[in-house]
Amino acid sequence: MTKVLILKLSTAERGIPFTDRLALLERARGEWRISVQKVKGVKRALLLYKGAVLEEYTIGDKILTNLADTKCRLTFDLSLVEDSKLKGHLLSYPTANPASVTVLEDLEFTDVR
Repeated sequence: MTKVLILKLSTAERGIPFTDRLALLERARGEWRISVQKVKGVKRALLLYKGAVLEEYTIGDKILTNLADTKCRLTFDLSLVEDSKLKGHLLSYPTANPASVTVLEDLEFTDVR
């Protein structure tokens, strides 16, 4: 069982750097509303936009917490997975939460976009 962090970019968000992998990485690190307990032990992340996997990342050991924010948002230490087999695939993941944890083997991927 492989746990994975799902990070969903909003369709309302403007200026998403789709063609710049490093800028997209910085956006993915972001400030996400999810608890430290939920992400504890999770080592992989998928960045989604409209169900498409934009990038796959490994999650490092450090998490930055914004304590000034009452929602306690987290910023992740992410690194690109260069040879991702998931990048470009479509994923049906109908949760409203922009950041959540699930089991990779339970996800249903479809054809490459």
